Amino acid sequence: MDATHAGLGVGTALVAHVLATAAEINTKAACRAVVVTALHARARQWWERLGFQSFHPDDPTDTDLYLLTSEIDATLDAIQTRA
Repeated sequence: MDATHAGLGVGTALVAHVLATAAEINTKAACRAVVVTALHARARQWWERLGFQSFHPDDPTDTDLYLLTSEIDATLDAIQTRA
């Protein structure tokens, strides 16, 4: 995303849409988690604020994160609360 759009909530809105879609798909075909790769450390922090967890929490350079499907509803509620 272009830096001029940073902080406007566009990324968070897109993530909310993707997570809602994942929750819907999960009812039809069981999924365990949503997995993302952060582009850099600051992006990793952003994903972590949304509830994503590192596969290797001891490694601050690890950019692969996951959110269990069982935690999607709580994440969506938190996103709604912030909006």
